[in-house]
Amino acid sequence: MPEQNRVDRFIQAFPKYLLLFTILFLITIYILIWLIDFKQVYVPGLTEWKDQFPAPIFWLQVFREQGIVENLQWLFLAFSTILTVMMAIIENNKRKKYVIGWLTLSFGLFIMFLEDTVNLRHKLNRFLAENLHFGPGSLNEWAGSIYGISVEITVYTLLGLLMLNSFYRLYFSALNIVAKKYMLAGFIFYGIASIASATRNIGDWYIKIGTIFLDYILKSKELTWASDSVLFMRAPLSFYFIDNVIEESFELIGATLLLCMILAQYCTFKNE
Repeated sequence: MPEQNRVDRFIQAFPKYLLLFTILFLITIYILIWLIDFKQVYVPGLTEWKDQFPAPIFWLQVFREQGIVENLQWLFLAFSTILTVMMAIIENNKRKKYVIGWLTLSFGLFIMFLEDTVNLRHKLNRFLAENLHFGPGSLNEWAGSIYGISVEITVYTLLGLLMLNSFYRLYFSALNIVAKKYMLAGFIFYGIASIASATRNIGDWYIKIGTIFLDYILKSKELTWASDSVLFMRAPLSFYFIDNVIEESFELIGATLLLCMILAQYCTFKNE
């Protein structure tokens, strides 16, 4: 029996450990970025790792699409999608009125997982840019046009409405107080990241804010790259600094908080 009690206490505390892990993980990466990219300190293994890429910048490679940070986010979203289905099954035997809420959340998380892993909105923009006979001809021009921006905002709005529907169905009466805190915080972090991503091409504000950040950090430093260095013939590094480092950090924290919410609510069912 004492062993079982210790297991129960660990399960109950696990959401806190998970959130602490993500925070420490990001802090560690930020410290490494400062050392490797901005102070140009040699870090065995990691310096060689980033030097193998055409753009040998540590923060760019760690936070790039399908990189380490995004892979961790995918893992948390996948677990959350599966666990919310399990929560719906549990609720079906306890409180049937909340089943739809959990299934709605599960579907929303699944769409978020697909959006992150296969870039649904980018594929939609590419399809429209290549097949419609109006608007800019190239994908890059299309993405920054009113058409591309409208697609981004529409996709995020529909996904946001789906997630807000699950929030309304679950937050006010289905969750314990701890799960509520995790859910609210998770929605705030993801909401900020989504609104920023959907509007990033309006006035090129990602580039402008990124330039301010990088120019301040790089002041008086002699590096082989600068905030206005154009990458992949698409955008300057200042854009990727916001798009990758800042946005991906918010999304990882958001994904962690939503997983913590599900685990915290599961603990309530387990203790009943």
